[in-house]
Amino acid sequence: MNLRLVWLLALIALGCGAGSGPVMTQPTVSPGGTWSVEQAAYLQSLARIDEGLAVDDARALRGAEQTCADMAGGLRGRELTERVRERLSGIDAAQAREAITLMTQRICPAG
Repeated sequence: MNLRLVWLLALIALGCGAGSGPVMTQPTVSPGGTWSVEQAAYLQSLARIDEGLAVDDARALRGAEQTCADMAGGLRGRELTERVRERLSGIDAAQAREAITLMTQRICPAG
């Protein structure tokens, strides 16, 4: 797991930043690999589906953003699931649906 991600997750676990206002989902990958709380949570959850999915965190976040764009463009159901399977490679349809749920909860802008 990426050292920056481990550090960020440790801070989250310790409650740093508590009470500092609402967490805003940042739909773009930050330069230099500094992830928002939502992005870090997404990467951690994605690794629970399959550790290999979050090895390259920037790539995983770009893939999530592409999926958000697909959904914003109206892609749904089996087509969306297949596209995510291709994008993440090596996962089955159930894992792709789980990843889509994570993307919707953590990465895709609300609305």
